[in-house]
Parts: sequence; structure tokens; C-alpha cells
Amino acid sequence: YLGTSGNRLKKYDRSTKQLFSCFSGSEDSRTFLNSEVSHVFFDNEGRIISNGIDHGLVSFDPVTGAVNDWMTTDIFRQLNEKVIFSIYSDPTGILWVGSYFDGITKLVPLTNSFKHYGSNGTLPPVRIRGGVTAILEDSGGILWLGTRIGGLFRLDRNTDHYTVYQRKTNGENGLSGNSIHAITETVENGRQILWIGTNDGGLNRFEPETGRFTVYRRDSRSPGIHENIAISAIVSYDRDHLLIGTQSRDMGDGIDVFNIKTGRFLNLGNNPDNNTSLSSNSIMVLYRDRAGTLWVGTRNGGLNKLVVKDIEAR
Repeated sequence: YLGTSGNRLKKYDRSTKQLFSCFSGSEDSRTFLNSEVSHVFFDNEGRIISNGIDHGLVSFDPVTGAVNDWMTTDIFRQLNEKVIFSIYSDPTGILWVGSYFDGITKLVPLTNSFKHYGSNGTLPPVRIRGGVTAILEDSGGILWLGTRIGGLFRLDRNTDHYTVYQRKTNGENGLSGNSIHAITETVENGRQILWIGTNDGGLNRFEPETGRFTVYRRDSRSPGIHENIAISAIVSYDRDHLLIGTQSRDMGDGIDVFNIKTGRFLNLGNNPDNNTSLSSNSIMVLYRDRAGTLWVGTRNGGLNKLVVKDIEAR
């Protein structure tokens, strides 16, 4: 299932390579105001939950085709007024929704309840930090929130205690940029490592145990991530490699394969003379399926399928 900009929710049949619309267009107009769908996932009931950029959440039953507001009317009405940047469904089925105006909202389907973090003093006002743009639950159950201009937040849900990590201006060790679009977790020799993709500061390696950041980026003369390129997505491919999607105001640099051991980048981008290369260098989303195939959602280039035969190949 694919979210699109202007074409609602689509279903891609991998066996026939055909694309189908999930909606006939007869649903009431409120449902798809939701024409720009930025997040798609299954909940614990088998429903597909999707959102429009600024029109809240909608559920779609792929068996019956039913489309409904998700959760209670009050919750939907509040979220319907929000610009939603990020959504995460934890293993218990609880939804964490990051928005521009309200920080992050916890939605509990079992009890039809919700709680705001950021508008009630639990977190500092997130509005001035540009909203929550990335959400990760780590292996210890801690939530890590990336914000549009306010850096990285660590939220302990048991105590509601938070810690903020931001760019330092005095030369001290810290984030290389406060605008965060992607976060993922790996383990190195038993130590937790977070990889943080910034809008203007390259790739950050963060070790929570020591609080130390290491920055990886290239200058503009070299292929790979540099200061003018935003990291839009990060996927852990194996223990030694990350796959990194990039974009910028103009276009982007495609996908970078990052070798964790060597710190080196291998760039995979669009080549107009090669019809098997990426169709666009502006990457919106990366998804690795159970077979190891990488699905690449692009801006103005549709959906790309990348089969990695040898990650070490040059």
C-alpha cells in the first residue's frame, strides 16, 4: 500500500506489477480531503491507518473497503486540525502521532483515550521547535523524537521525564543540526547506537550511554551527504551498512550506502543514460521488505524497486 501526493491511497500488486486505487471516489468529501497521504501502516485489527498532511487520521478496511474516521470523534476532530508530520505504532497497538502544533499525541485504541505531550507541560512547547518530524521507540522502550528545528528529545514514558539534545554553538560535542528527519537504532558490540539524519548537518552517530555524537558528511565536491542535502530516511540493511535517502530544495542525491565500519559512502543516483538507475534523486521514503528488497518512494519519480545482490559491490 502506497501513500501518494494527490492520488490518495494506492495498492501495488507485486505479482502483476499493477497499481490500483483503494477508493472509488464515492466516499464523502471529508474522507479525502485526505488526498495527500504521507503515512500508511496496519494496526492490530488489520485496518490500514493513513493520514493526510493536514487532515488527521482515517482507517481503511482492505477486506470490506470501508473507510472511517479513526478513534473517537473528539480525538479525530482535534487531529483533523493538526499538521501531522510523523506516526509510530508500538508493539501494543498504541499510536504516537507527531504534529506541528501539538508535539506528540498518544492514542490508545483499546480505551479510546489520548494524551498530549507538549501542550500540557510534559514537554517544552514543541510549536516553537517546529513539531515532531521523526519517532523511534528503541529496544529499551524509550521514545526518541526528532523535531523540525529543536533537536532530539528522549522521552521516558514511565516517568514522563525528557532530555533534550541540540546543536552546540561553542564547539562542544553535540548534534550537527537541530532539524531531524530520520532516526534508526543499531547495536555495536553490545552498545546501543542511534543514527540521526538531519536536514542540514549530515549523518549523526549517537551513543546514548556516553552522550557522544560523531558526524559523517562529505563536502560538496564529493558524492554522498553534504551540508546542502537533507537526510529523509534511514534503513539499517545489515550490521555493517545503512541505506540513506536524501533530498533537497532542488532535488537530492539519491541513496547513499553507508559502511558503518569504514565511515565511507557509496552513492546510488539517477543516471539519465541508464534506465535501471533511480528514477529520481529526491527520496521521500525507504522500506525494506522481508525478502530484503528495498522499495524507494521518490518525489516526481514514482516507486522504485532496488534488489541488493552484493552490498559491498562498487
